[in-house]
Amino acid sequence: CVAAAATFIRKPGENDILPGREELYRDTYYDISGLENDRDRPEFWAPLIGELKFYNGFGGFRDGGREYVIAGNVRTPAPWVNCISNKNFGFLISETGAGPVWNQNSRENRLTPWYCDWVSDISAEVIYIRKKGEAQYFTATPGTAGGNFVVRHGCGWSSFVRKGEQLETELTVFVPLEDPVKYSVLTIYNTSASPMELELMYYVKIQEPQGVNKVICSKEEHALLFNCFRLDAFGA
Repeated sequence: CVAAAATFIRKPGENDILPGREELYRDTYYDISGLENDRDRPEFWAPLIGELKFYNGFGGFRDGGREYVIAGNVRTPAPWVNCISNKNFGFLISETGAGPVWNQNSRENRLTPWYCDWVSDISAEVIYIRKKGEAQYFTATPGTAGGNFVVRHGCGWSSFVRKGEQLETELTVFVPLEDPVKYSVLTIYNTSASPMELELMYYVKIQEPQGVNKVICSKEEHALLFNCFRLDAFGA
């Protein structure tokens, strides 16, 4: 499964941590207020950057080395990637949100493509968000639309925290210990004083293998199913 997505829309302070996932959400919401118009002013990032060990101008370690944090609206010299997998299924994800998903074999059986492009770092999966009735959109990861992000790579998970447009978003991605599923958990906080209607769109580019692809819309499972009929060991 390329992605099992869950979206939570909350007001700040309202059941902030997902039950059972406390270890993934510790100290996530850094104060990056004011960055909508002053995104390049380094003093806004100083409190967070001051916590980091071995800071190199792009990022550093925190929480005793359990996570690597990239902050300050910087673009790293090359994709800085986290490899997240169990024994059979996994994915790569860079600080922009790009990277392939695979099952059983990361070279021969990719579910989404790997572009091997250090300059563009193209994303095969993107979550688009916009306010209903407005043309402007933004994304849950930095690679497509940019924005004010704090990126965290941990052992078995990565997260992307963004602030802007009177919204705070956090996307956390991980893989279960056994199941062949990539989870994308998106939490959205409405920081305005008014109700807000949002539209979300999930984009994914499926790997094009040698074989026949079949797309099925399953109303019962509320899912799009992609079947690849191949003539080798990885045929579905």
